[in-house]
Amino acid sequence: MIPLDISATLDPATGIARAVRAFPPQSPDRPLWSVAVDIGMGERRDDQSALDITWVGAAGVRQGATFVRAAGEAVERWALLSRAPLPRADPSTPHAPAGMSWAGAPQQEDRYSGVFFDGVDRQEVGVPASAVDYPPLRDSELVDPGPSGTAAGMGFDRALQSACKETIERDAAMRGWSRPQTASRLESTPLERILAGETARLLAPVAAAGVDLRVVRLPAVGGVDVLLALAIDRARSVVGAGLGLESLAQHALLRAVQEALQIRTLLLDLRRLEGTREVALPIRREIDRARFWAGASAVRAADDWLALVPEARDPAADVAPVRDWVALLPRRTVVDLTPRLPERARELNWAVVRVFCPDLRPLRMSEALAWNAPVEPAAHTFPHPFV
Repeated sequence: MIPLDISATLDPATGIARAVRAFPPQSPDRPLWSVAVDIGMGERRDDQSALDITWVGAAGVRQGATFVRAAGEAVERWALLSRAPLPRADPSTPHAPAGMSWAGAPQQEDRYSGVFFDGVDRQEVGVPASAVDYPPLRDSELVDPGPSGTAAGMGFDRALQSACKETIERDAAMRGWSRPQTASRLESTPLERILAGETARLLAPVAAAGVDLRVVRLPAVGGVDVLLALAIDRARSVVGAGLGLESLAQHALLRAVQEALQIRTLLLDLRRLEGTREVALPIRREIDRARFWAGASAVRAADDWLALVPEARDPAADVAPVRDWVALLPRRTVVDLTPRLPERARELNWAVVRVFCPDLRPLRMSEALAWNAPVEPAAHTFPHPFV
């Protein structure tokens, strides 16, 4: 097996990263290591925001692990940019089952070749290019483009496992946020008892800065739970949200808390540059979702949503380790994005896979579309906080 080489991956000569910035923890407002990578996505900006949210990366407690996650995120998002071709589906190839990923294929649109699995059966299918590419090259009301279900990894199999796990996580997030009565608040177990070491130690200064960390358990397919962390900054009216899905509750909580604090920092930067802006609902763009959760209504919306969530009767518990996330999605369409990667990235053993599951929901990017609205009536009207 080719070892993971982060330095080579982020070397501009590899063709993925144009620039890399790393920031150590600086204050309660920036409590984590942060690594940001410019992959050139800014060329497709259309949000007119003072804050450039097109850099990709990661934030975390440990420097090394943060660089690893940032490199994987950069490779994944680069493959979505459609800078290199993918195999096209033949006109006679059947369409992939859409589910809630797209409403239909726009006329005359390219379709990429994918494979649909239904248990042990498999079939070549065509997938709309605008559902695969992100950001897409053209807009369509039939597609709600986003990165859900895409993952990079060392080799195809690892990338596929991660993509399936993310697909499960995002589905749980959409269903749980829409129907909070199916979720449960972890109120009785202090976070310090679940987290360990330096992760637990960062909670005190963050709390002293006015941040209320709340954790909610969201049921997911396969008998595992997704943990949702909300970093509610009551002093600045900012709410960051993060998700974690792992076999071990400690690992899931670490991921969720890191992501929530990372988004809180991003939203504080947005407030510093733009101030508070009124956002018209329903949310249509990612920058407007960020503005809502950095706005005057953010804390009240989070509190009102939490009030709809019943308290858990038992603390977050570990379940039997999931060794095959793919097996939890017997019906899935798989698109291999690896051919798009620069040759050097492929030599480093990187692979990127995108998964669409007709039975699960991807992260909703625009809430103005009717075809991807929750099937069951939502218990509230708050836009989801997953920026």
